[in-house]
Amino acid sequence: MRGPVTLPTRLGLVVLLAGGLAACADCPRDPNQAGLRCGVANIATGVYADDEAALRSELAAAKERATLLRLEAERLTADQASLAGERRQLAARMARLNSELAGSISDLDRLAAVQEIDRQRLAELRERESLLSQRQLAVSRTDTVSEAELTALEGQNARLRAELENLLSAL
Repeated sequence: MRGPVTLPTRLGLVVLLAGGLAACADCPRDPNQAGLRCGVANIATGVYADDEAALRSELAAAKERATLLRLEAERLTADQASLAGERRQLAARMARLNSELAGSISDLDRLAAVQEIDRQRLAELRERESLLSQRQLAVSRTDTVSEAELTALEGQNARLRAELENLLSAL
């Protein structure tokens, strides 16, 4: 039979428990690996609470990063759609230019058949048409047609068409 627990016995138990907890400094932080003695020590010293707080903080930061990435993805998708629309508009303008240039070539061929046409003027227009054709072909083969370049081509094409119309109306 045991006797009553005396004060020195209680103090001894507290010292043993404190020593036991201090000896658990090398205890694993993972509850699945800690075992009973280290698990109790980790609870008593707040290791698990600290780990839980750190994990909650990491989770909040990860959620914030995910939200920012989702917003960035939405912005990029909108930008991509806008760029696709711009590309379609530029392609349509380029197709119209090619069609107009084909009309200019046809007009030049008709003018070449006319006997009373100024041959030097016709040769100059044919040379301009050839240079414009080469430039338009080079531009149409690239994926990066600038607005300024396309506007310049449209201007050159319009001037060539106007001169051809002027020459045709004089006949």
